[in-house]
Amino acid sequence: LVVSLALVRPAPAQTNAPAKPEWKWEKTTVPMALEVDGIWYEWFKVDEAMDKAGVRKGGDAKNLSRCTTIIAVNAGINRFPKELLANIREFVSQGGGLVVLGGLSSFFNGGYKNSPLEELLPIVMDDSYIEFYVTAEKGARLTPVEKPDWPMTFDFKAAPLAYYYNAMTPTNNGKVQLKANDKPILVTRTFGKGRVVACGLAVNGEPAAGALPFWGWKDWPALLGQAIAWAGAARPAGTPVPFTAHPEMKPLTDEELKAAESGTP
Repeated sequence: LVVSLALVRPAPAQTNAPAKPEWKWEKTTVPMALEVDGIWYEWFKVDEAMDKAGVRKGGDAKNLSRCTTIIAVNAGINRFPKELLANIREFVSQGGGLVVLGGLSSFFNGGYKNSPLEELLPIVMDDSYIEFYVTAEKGARLTPVEKPDWPMTFDFKAAPLAYYYNAMTPTNNGKVQLKANDKPILVTRTFGKGRVVACGLAVNGEPAAGALPFWGWKDWPALLGQAIAWAGAARPAGTPVPFTAHPEMKPLTDEELKAAESGTP
């Protein structure tokens, strides 16, 4: 008599994988921006734009929980700290802001293809090149779209011009906010709980006599400040400084920023 015993392994119990914990934001009363600076940074007037938006420069690439927004200014991928690239997707998806400014070292030219930035940005990376010759010899005039996501009450009649700029093809979820002639030049999107801004303007070119390059336009810092403020508006930042969407908004003084941070009137 032969008895055959079949050993049957019990099926594993069905368990639900634990939910990914929420980002542990540190409370801050003043929005904080971490900058990644590239060549010709100063011409973009980012510091003045942040002043107008009530944003303080700071933050740590190793601990993004204190940051409100990350601003990359014509910066190649090799300018980004490894810790920042490792955490930038989670930072934005959990409510952080990302603003990327263009130029000869940004987007496709800057090596963003196949990097963590490609998934976040609202433009097609392969199309975002900038040639090493003048994109618009006589300048491309900046104009807002009919219904931008924030009020652009600026003096566009002054005819601010761009001469070099990155080509920008919006992704399916990208929204154009500003154009250079008829071409998209500032595109936004949401990513998870966060917001992303891609601006293809480059601070290069030789304006003709009487022409107004956008970086010399009096309203440019306020316009950029609004984009920075919009990007960081979804981040749970405690009690942020009120933001007034107006081109002539008064910059906060250093004393006012320190008082806001400390909670003193």
